Amino acid sequence: MAEQQYFKVDKDTGVILDSFVFDPETDTIPDECVLGWGQGFLNPVYDWKLNQWVESKSPEEVLAFRREMKINELKEECNLTILNGFLSLNGNSYGFNYHDQMNFTQQKLEMDNDSAITMVAWKSLNNGVVYHTREEFYRVMMDAKSHKNTNIAKYWQLEQRVLAAQSPEEIESITWTSLPTA
Repeated sequence: MAEQQYFKVDKDTGVILDSFVFDPETDTIPDECVLGWGQGFLNPVYDWKLNQWVESKSPEEVLAFRREMKINELKEECNLTILNGFLSLNGNSYGFNYHDQMNFTQQKLEMDNDSAITMVAWKSLNNGVVYHTREEFYRVMMDAKSHKNTNIAKYWQLEQRVLAAQSPEEIESITWTSLPTA
């Protein structure tokens, strides 16, 4: 048989004190060491009377923790989706990482302050450098803003679903793809 992870557990509290790897076929396993619990517990303790692992946190604490973890996961997915760029209505895809966002802002400021700018060269992800008229580039910037705002709104909707969820399973079922991005 293969080696397995065992935990040295306090006989009074059931709290994990240390962990070891033993081969149950060849090693002598000390009485205070118990085979691991697998998955599903936030903070497991061993109940010596029941002879099994149990959750030490209240259901409310487990739910709060799972909500926090899921919200962080969704926030990260939202950020990654925004940073991965967008498809403009002109058919070109544009980068939208932090540097790209700063460059868009700088270009907009320059255009707002200088009406003599009539053409803007901007690198697309799919067609290389594209030359845009002033109006076309304002449209690209509106598409960028829409991309960002749509994904933030999606995150807010999913966050509300997580906060309303009543079980760990319900929380776990909520994913970034649970809602389509318009």
